[in-house]
Amino acid sequence: MKPQLVVLCIFIIPVASCAAEQWSAPPFCHGYPCPEYKLIQDHGAFQERLYKRSLWAETPVQSTAYSDVADGFGRIFKFTGGDNEAGQCETLPTTIPTAVFYLESDYGTGNVSTAVFMPPNGKVPKPTDASVKLVERASATVFVRVFDGLPTESNALSNVQQLRNDLGDAGKRFDPCCFVGAGYESLLTLIGRHNEVWVFADSDSDTDYLGNENSQSSE
Repeated sequence: MKPQLVVLCIFIIPVASCAAEQWSAPPFCHGYPCPEYKLIQDHGAFQERLYKRSLWAETPVQSTAYSDVADGFGRIFKFTGGDNEAGQCETLPTTIPTAVFYLESDYGTGNVSTAVFMPPNGKVPKPTDASVKLVERASATVFVRVFDGLPTESNALSNVQQLRNDLGDAGKRFDPCCFVGAGYESLLTLIGRHNEVWVFADSDSDTDYLGNENSQSSE
């Protein structure tokens, strides 16, 4: 796979500011709603988190190339901006992170989708674009590595590999076929960026989080 620019956080459009309720979100969420989790343990090189069930707007893309990822996020942001069954009167509040989900198939090819976390409080209207789905993901144990700099494909993949190496050294069992790149910053943020890569613990519930068994689409 040739390194190509992959923006894990293409844009954050501040259509509304809405701080999460009933949960003290970490500073890197910048006051916006973001997925709720419990920190199980900070291992130094990585964190072990237990994420609660969450809702995401997702759309499949052809690859992790910049143009494909940008197109995917463009479709999702059209949905959050009013291209939904509620019409232009229903724009959704800004949430983070934006994410790229990668799941390797049995044939060695990757299934890639872009995704944006949905507000945890309130009704989310259905998208009018059939390629955009609302997917509910189950609770999961996730290993997280934080990195800075631009979220290019090569940068993300090198951090995924380092995370997997660290997990192996720590004796942690994990799913080797999938990962998530999560971005918490606007492209206008040039320094002090907070990017994450996620690798899932090897268990049935974690497979459900990234896979389809327990996912509920908007259809």
